[in-house]
Amino acid sequence: MIVAILFVAMYSVSLQIGARNSVGSGRNLELIIDPAPHPIRTPEAPDPVRDISVAVTALGPGLWIDMEGSLTLYDGTIVADLWSGRTLTATDQPITVARRIDDSVIPSLYVVITWKRSTRTGPRPMALRAPLHPKIDYQPLPIADTKLGAAPVIPIRQFPIGEFHWYAVHRLRHRYQQLAPRWWLPGAGTPKPLGAWRPRPLVTYSDAQTPGLPH
Repeated sequence: MIVAILFVAMYSVSLQIGARNSVGSGRNLELIIDPAPHPIRTPEAPDPVRDISVAVTALGPGLWIDMEGSLTLYDGTIVADLWSGRTLTATDQPITVARRIDDSVIPSLYVVITWKRSTRTGPRPMALRAPLHPKIDYQPLPIADTKLGAAPVIPIRQFPIGEFHWYAVHRLRHRYQQLAPRWWLPGAGTPKPLGAWRPRPLVTYSDAQTPGLPH
């Protein structure tokens, strides 16, 4: 009897996870940022500018409602809008936008993608973000250079993606922060974050974990 109850509970949890993914999960989105390798100068702008392109693709099942793209600062302040009010599914073409911005502000900017997820308490905003300034990772080439005695390395541009996660008890946190007066309970009446940015996990497999597959 206990085993049957546990099985039903685990099955219901799997259904809930599948339902959440079906209405638009950040894990099923591919965010590609491609700034031009070099800045340029134009007659219209005395300072150097750089062309950037941002593309979002749905890689799996899901419905992303009211999707918007923005260039923001670290604290979320919007600097420029990329697009607004889009709906995306796996059968749609990728959302692609090109912009030209001042080269001096690129290190401080982030690309933020937001959308609405339907929940039993109403639409909940979800988001992905990545820095516009790439992180350079030097990776060795597959073939070693015997003259140098070591494998040569090549610079790889990386844009680490962060995903916004709501705290499990964010509703209770929000209610607690609304309580007044402030002296009654510590932290009451003071708005505080109800979620946090977390790095999107990257899963990699070694050759030993994929036996028989071509390399």
